[in-house]
Amino acid sequence: MSAVPPEFQPRPDLTDLQEALAYSTLLYSVVGPQAEASGLNDPGCFYLFGLHPVTGQTKHEWFHARMGPLGARLLAETAIAWAAQGFDVWMLSATVPRKSMGKAHDLIWVFGLVIDFDGYGRAPFPESFAIQTSLRNGELHAHLHYITGMLPGPAHAIGDELRAVAKADSKTGSPSQKWRFPGTVNYKNPPQRVVVREHYLPDWNIQIRAYSQKALEDLLPQASQDGISRRSTNIDRRKPLPEEGRTFDEIVAKMPPIVWRYTGDCLPQFNKRMNSEGTGPSRHYHLNCAAQFAFDVGITPNEFTRFLIADAPTGYAAKFLDRGGPWELFLDVERNYHKWLSNQSKKQNAA
Repeated sequence: MSAVPPEFQPRPDLTDLQEALAYSTLLYSVVGPQAEASGLNDPGCFYLFGLHPVTGQTKHEWFHARMGPLGARLLAETAIAWAAQGFDVWMLSATVPRKSMGKAHDLIWVFGLVIDFDGYGRAPFPESFAIQTSLRNGELHAHLHYITGMLPGPAHAIGDELRAVAKADSKTGSPSQKWRFPGTVNYKNPPQRVVVREHYLPDWNIQIRAYSQKALEDLLPQASQDGISRRSTNIDRRKPLPEEGRTFDEIVAKMPPIVWRYTGDCLPQFNKRMNSEGTGPSRHYHLNCAAQFAFDVGITPNEFTRFLIADAPTGYAAKFLDRGGPWELFLDVERNYHKWLSNQSKKQNAA
């Protein structure tokens, strides 16, 4: 096993068991009654996942949703023990069968939808609570949680709508995404404690705002700035994008040559990383780079999406085209555009 660099040494001093226990107690107090009311025979388990940032070692544990206070304590203590050993710790906002790794088709009950706030995006209405995952150079990264309760089918549809409205990171709204566990450590340099935002501390005995399935369905279209519902039940995502702006030939003529470096057909040869050692930048990173260069010269999100579909259909675009069609790809490009706008604003303010 390779030596662990000093900046990734375990930091048990940054962990907070009480923070973790407050969070796990909240989850058990919410999910247990929800499962009983829903009529589920088996509400499933909370799934905890640990990953060592240097060695790549993983840890997995499951805690049944009906274990009550004992389950809450075991969940919190396990999360803190892993963090004290140098692991980043995440958990799904959905329950799964024991030994399931949290794939979308395994979800039993979704108790939360989350906005992945990485310095850009917005909460369309007040979150139930926010978890600060890092604060670097004055930029806050956080997970904005909406406590809810529903089956996976409607959760995926509502999560799509939340992602479109929030205009945040692409992981937003995904019921099968793992989120950092409060009281543990984010080991990205420098290591920092993962904490619930200060306006919810230190008293966790507050009335946490929860949103029913119907409340979210009613609120999200109202929060959309463009008034267009992108929920999967309301739009055919495989229909072509409208031909807005430049023609394809005009887009190609305006596109900076460096963009081809990031969008070529070589991209899908590794699922997550760009080289066989697993250490290169991800395909998503390459799309971000290509999008920034395109937006710099005035290419619009619609034009850039059409360019990807036509010029690199087996490159980065393939992941989205296979999963949800051109509109799924467009929404991801649009999120990159809002990140670009945010960066432009910061540059102007710094000038």
